[in-house]
Amino acid sequence: KGWIETWRRTGWRNASKKPVENQDLWTELIARAAEHDVEWKWVKGHADDDEHNLCDRLAVAARLALV
Repeated sequence: KGWIETWRRTGWRNASKKPVENQDLWTELIARAAEHDVEWKWVKGHADDDEHNLCDRLAVAARLALV
């Protein structure tokens, strides 16, 4: 909660003071999300969550389509 604002305030540094990975992608995602009514929900990685698994499959398919 509030991590995007924290990244902006700290010059896109994470809690370890290292640069946030994929800042360009996060910036684009934030801009696109602002155009919609988005509810952010944290899901533990590799959890057996149907929506998380669907997003993962879509992301992998999109990446493979670009190769």
